[in-house]
Amino acid sequence: MMKKQVWIAVLVCLTVLATAGCAKKTEGTEPTVETVVQKEAAALVTEAAKEEEPSEEPPEDGRMIATEYTLFIGENQEDCQSNYIYNEPVIVTGDNGQMAFDNCIFNADVINAAETGTRVIILENCEFRNGAKCVFKNSVKEATVDTDLPKFFGYMPIEVVCEDCAGISLAMGTWNIVFNGEIYKLEDSDVFIDNAHPETGPVPYTGQEANIHAVCQWFEKGRKIIYLDAEHVDFGG
Repeated sequence: MMKKQVWIAVLVCLTVLATAGCAKKTEGTEPTVETVVQKEAAALVTEAAKEEEPSEEPPEDGRMIATEYTLFIGENQEDCQSNYIYNEPVIVTGDNGQMAFDNCIFNADVINAAETGTRVIILENCEFRNGAKCVFKNSVKEATVDTDLPKFFGYMPIEVVCEDCAGISLAMGTWNIVFNGEIYKLEDSDVFIDNAHPETGPVPYTGQEANIHAVCQWFEKGRKIIYLDAEHVDFGG
Protein backbone atom coordinates (compact mmCIF):
# COMPACT_ATOMS: atom_id res chain seq x y z
CA MET A 1 0.00 0.00 0.00
CA MET A 2 2.90 2.41 0.75
CA LYS A 3 4.26 1.94 -2.80
CA LYS A 4 0.86 2.77 -4.29
CA GLN A 5 0.54 5.84 -2.10
CA VAL A 6 3.98 6.98 -3.30
CA TRP A 7 3.04 6.42 -6.95
CA ILE A 8 -0.24 8.29 -6.45
CA ALA A 9 1.67 11.24 -4.98
CA VAL A 10 4.13 11.15 -7.87
CA LEU A 11 1.34 11.06 -10.45
CA VAL A 12 -0.46 13.95 -8.78
CA CYS A 13 2.78 15.97 -8.94
CA LEU A 14 3.16 15.03 -12.63
CA THR A 15 -0.38 16.23 -13.23
CA VAL A 16 0.49 19.64 -11.82
CA LEU A 17 3.64 19.81 -13.93
CA ALA A 18 1.81 18.62 -17.03
CA THR A 19 -0.88 21.24 -16.55
CA ALA A 20 1.72 23.97 -16.34
CA GLY A 21 3.70 22.68 -19.33
CA CYS A 22 0.76 21.92 -21.62
CA ALA A 23 -1.40 24.96 -20.99
CA LYS A 24 -0.89 26.24 -24.54
CA LYS A 25 -1.34 22.84 -26.29
CA THR A 26 -3.88 23.08 -29.08
CA GLU A 27 -7.08 21.05 -28.91
CA GLY A 28 -7.06 17.77 -30.76
CA THR A 29 -8.28 14.16 -30.70
CA GLU A 30 -5.14 12.80 -29.04
CA PRO A 31 -5.20 12.68 -25.22
CA THR A 32 -2.97 15.18 -23.53
CA VAL A 33 -0.28 14.24 -21.03
CA GLU A 34 -2.50 15.86 -18.40
CA THR A 35 -5.45 13.60 -19.27
CA VAL A 36 -3.42 10.39 -19.27
CA VAL A 37 -1.74 11.18 -15.95
CA GLN A 38 -5.04 12.15 -14.32
CA LYS A 39 -6.70 8.93 -15.45
CA GLU A 40 -3.82 6.81 -14.18
CA ALA A 41 -3.86 8.59 -10.84
CA ALA A 42 -7.63 8.17 -10.51
CA ALA A 43 -7.36 4.44 -11.33
CA LEU A 44 -4.71 3.90 -8.67
CA VAL A 45 -6.75 5.82 -6.07
CA THR A 46 -9.82 3.70 -6.87
CA GLU A 47 -7.83 0.45 -6.68
CA ALA A 48 -6.27 1.43 -3.36
CA ALA A 49 -9.69 2.32 -1.94
CA LYS A 50 -11.08 -1.07 -2.98
CA GLU A 51 -8.23 -2.89 -1.24
CA GLU A 52 -8.86 -0.95 1.96
CA GLU A 53 -12.56 -1.93 2.02
CA PRO A 54 -13.23 -4.82 4.44
CA SER A 55 -14.16 -8.05 2.66
CA GLU A 56 -16.65 -8.91 5.41
CA GLU A 57 -18.11 -7.50 8.58
CA PRO A 58 -15.54 -7.08 11.35
CA PRO A 59 -15.48 -9.82 14.01
CA GLU A 60 -17.40 -9.28 17.24
CA ASP A 61 -15.44 -8.41 20.37
CA GLY A 62 -12.17 -9.68 18.94
CA ARG A 63 -13.64 -12.99 17.79
CA MET A 64 -12.62 -14.40 14.40
CA ILE A 65 -14.77 -16.08 11.78
CA ALA A 66 -14.02 -19.81 11.98
CA THR A 67 -12.71 -21.57 8.89
CA GLU A 68 -12.34 -25.08 10.33
CA TYR A 69 -15.55 -26.91 11.18
CA THR A 70 -14.44 -30.51 11.73
CA LEU A 71 -12.26 -30.80 14.83
CA PHE A 72 -10.50 -34.09 15.62
CA ILE A 73 -9.38 -34.82 19.17
CA GLY A 74 -7.21 -37.84 19.88
CA GLU A 75 -7.52 -40.25 22.78
CA ASN A 76 -6.54 -38.66 26.10
CA GLN A 77 -5.87 -35.37 24.35
CA GLU A 78 -7.29 -31.98 25.31
CA ASP A 79 -7.81 -28.93 23.12
CA CYS A 80 -9.54 -25.56 23.36
CA GLN A 81 -11.01 -23.37 20.63
CA SER A 82 -11.13 -19.71 21.66
CA ASN A 83 -12.65 -16.54 20.21
CA TYR A 84 -14.34 -18.00 17.14
CA ILE A 85 -17.64 -17.33 15.40
CA TYR A 86 -19.07 -20.52 13.90
CA ASN A 87 -21.50 -19.85 11.08
CA GLU A 88 -21.83 -23.54 10.17
CA PRO A 89 -22.23 -26.70 12.31
CA VAL A 90 -18.96 -27.52 14.05
CA ILE A 91 -18.28 -31.26 14.48
CA VAL A 92 -16.03 -32.74 17.16
CA THR A 93 -14.74 -36.20 16.24
CA GLY A 94 -12.45 -38.71 17.94
CA ASP A 95 -12.99 -40.84 21.04
CA ASN A 96 -11.98 -40.34 24.68
CA GLY A 97 -10.66 -36.80 24.31
CA GLN A 98 -11.72 -33.35 25.44
CA MET A 99 -12.61 -30.28 23.37
CA ALA A 100 -13.48 -26.98 25.04
CA PHE A 101 -14.98 -23.86 23.49
CA ASP A 102 -14.11 -20.52 25.08
CA ASN A 103 -15.72 -17.18 24.19
CA CYS A 104 -17.26 -18.54 20.99
CA ILE A 105 -20.46 -17.66 19.14
CA PHE A 106 -22.44 -20.50 17.55
CA ASN A 107 -24.79 -19.62 14.74
CA ALA A 108 -25.24 -23.34 14.06
CA ASP A 109 -25.13 -26.59 16.04
CA VAL A 110 -22.18 -28.00 17.98
CA ILE A 111 -22.02 -31.73 17.24
CA ASN A 112 -20.32 -34.34 19.43
CA ALA A 113 -19.79 -37.19 16.96
CA ALA A 114 -17.69 -39.39 19.25
CA GLU A 115 -18.70 -42.97 19.97
CA THR A 116 -17.29 -43.07 23.48
CA GLY A 117 -15.92 -40.86 26.22
CA THR A 118 -15.28 -37.55 24.47
CA ARG A 119 -16.17 -34.46 26.48
CA VAL A 120 -17.26 -31.28 24.71
CA ILE A 121 -17.11 -28.34 27.12
CA ILE A 122 -19.08 -25.15 26.56
CA LEU A 123 -17.72 -22.39 28.80
CA GLU A 124 -19.91 -19.68 30.29
CA ASN A 125 -18.77 -16.92 27.92
CA CYS A 126 -20.06 -18.69 24.81
CA GLU A 127 -23.27 -17.72 23.03
CA PHE A 128 -25.79 -19.68 20.96
CA ARG A 129 -27.78 -17.89 18.27
CA ASN A 130 -30.33 -18.73 15.60
CA GLY A 131 -31.61 -21.76 17.49
CA ALA A 132 -28.22 -23.48 17.62
CA LYS A 133 -28.03 -26.53 19.90
CA CYS A 134 -25.61 -29.14 21.21
CA VAL A 135 -26.21 -32.39 19.32
CA PHE A 136 -25.05 -35.97 19.84
CA LYS A 137 -24.53 -38.08 16.72
CA ASN A 138 -23.27 -41.62 17.30
CA SER A 139 -24.17 -45.22 16.62
CA VAL A 140 -24.24 -46.37 20.26
CA LYS A 141 -27.31 -48.60 20.58
CA GLU A 142 -26.45 -50.70 23.63
CA ALA A 143 -24.87 -49.45 26.87
CA THR A 144 -25.15 -49.61 30.64
CA VAL A 145 -24.85 -47.17 33.51
CA ASP A 146 -21.11 -47.92 33.57
CA THR A 147 -20.50 -47.11 29.89
CA ASP A 148 -18.30 -44.07 29.28
CA LEU A 149 -20.69 -42.17 27.03
CA PRO A 150 -19.96 -39.00 25.04
CA LYS A 151 -20.75 -35.87 27.04
CA PHE A 152 -21.55 -32.18 26.84
CA PHE A 153 -20.43 -30.12 29.84
CA GLY A 154 -22.38 -26.87 30.01
CA TYR A 155 -20.93 -24.10 32.15
CA MET A 156 -24.00 -22.19 30.98
CA PRO A 157 -27.50 -23.35 30.07
CA ILE A 158 -27.41 -25.31 26.80
CA GLU A 159 -30.05 -27.20 24.84
CA VAL A 160 -29.05 -30.76 23.98
CA VAL A 161 -30.43 -33.08 21.30
CA CYS A 162 -29.78 -36.83 21.47
CA GLU A 163 -32.06 -38.62 19.03
CA ASP A 164 -31.78 -42.40 18.75
CA CYS A 165 -28.29 -42.44 20.26
CA ALA A 166 -26.54 -42.17 23.60
CA GLY A 167 -25.06 -39.25 25.51
CA ILE A 168 -24.87 -37.28 28.73
CA SER A 169 -25.62 -33.60 29.29
CA LEU A 170 -24.07 -32.15 32.46
CA ALA A 171 -25.12 -28.79 33.84
CA MET A 172 -22.16 -27.40 35.77
CA GLY A 173 -24.62 -25.54 37.95
CA THR A 174 -28.14 -25.91 39.29
CA TRP A 175 -30.06 -24.51 36.31
CA ASN A 176 -32.50 -26.69 34.37
CA ILE A 177 -31.31 -29.01 31.60
CA VAL A 178 -33.15 -29.02 28.26
CA PHE A 179 -32.69 -32.47 26.72
CA ASN A 180 -34.60 -33.54 23.59
CA GLY A 181 -37.05 -30.73 24.23
CA GLU A 182 -37.82 -31.85 27.79
CA ILE A 183 -36.92 -29.79 30.88
CA TYR A 184 -35.16 -31.59 33.73
CA LYS A 185 -34.66 -29.97 37.13
CA LEU A 186 -32.03 -30.87 39.69
CA GLU A 187 -34.75 -31.98 42.11
CA ASP A 188 -35.88 -34.55 39.52
CA SER A 189 -32.62 -36.48 40.03
CA ASP A 190 -32.76 -40.21 40.77
CA VAL A 191 -29.43 -40.54 42.57
CA PHE A 192 -26.89 -38.40 44.42
CA ILE A 193 -23.10 -38.68 44.26
CA ASP A 194 -20.79 -36.89 46.67
CA ASN A 195 -17.49 -36.60 44.82
CA ALA A 196 -15.71 -35.70 48.08
CA HIS A 197 -16.65 -39.16 49.38
CA PRO A 198 -16.77 -41.47 46.37
CA GLU A 199 -16.61 -44.50 48.61
CA THR A 200 -20.25 -43.91 49.54
CA GLY A 201 -21.26 -44.49 45.92
CA PRO A 202 -24.55 -43.38 44.40
CA VAL A 203 -27.43 -43.07 46.83
CA PRO A 204 -31.04 -42.04 46.24
CA TYR A 205 -31.41 -38.29 45.87
CA THR A 206 -33.51 -36.88 48.67
CA GLY A 207 -32.51 -33.22 48.55
CA GLN A 208 -28.82 -33.46 49.43
CA GLU A 209 -26.67 -30.41 48.70
CA ALA A 210 -25.78 -30.71 45.01
CA ASN A 211 -24.19 -28.15 42.71
CA ILE A 212 -24.26 -30.00 39.37
CA HIS A 213 -26.60 -32.48 37.74
CA ALA A 214 -26.88 -34.57 34.60
CA VAL A 215 -29.29 -36.20 32.18
CA CYS A 216 -28.03 -39.49 30.72
CA GLN A 217 -29.56 -41.42 27.84
CA TRP A 218 -28.69 -44.85 26.49
CA PHE A 219 -30.38 -48.06 25.32
CA GLU A 220 -30.47 -51.45 26.99
CA LYS A 221 -31.90 -54.30 24.89
CA GLY A 222 -33.59 -51.74 22.70
CA ARG A 223 -35.22 -49.90 25.61
CA LYS A 224 -34.38 -46.24 26.08
CA ILE A 225 -33.09 -45.36 29.53
CA ILE A 226 -33.19 -41.83 30.98
CA TYR A 227 -31.07 -41.55 34.11
CA LEU A 228 -30.85 -38.40 36.21
CA ASP A 229 -28.15 -37.77 38.77
CA ALA A 230 -27.20 -34.95 41.10
CA GLU A 231 -23.68 -34.46 42.37
CA HIS A 232 -21.70 -32.36 44.78
CA VAL A 233 -18.32 -31.26 43.40
CA ASP A 234 -15.69 -29.19 45.17
CA PHE A 235 -14.59 -26.62 42.57
CA GLY A 236 -11.72 -25.49 44.76
CA GLY A 237 -13.01 -22.10 45.77
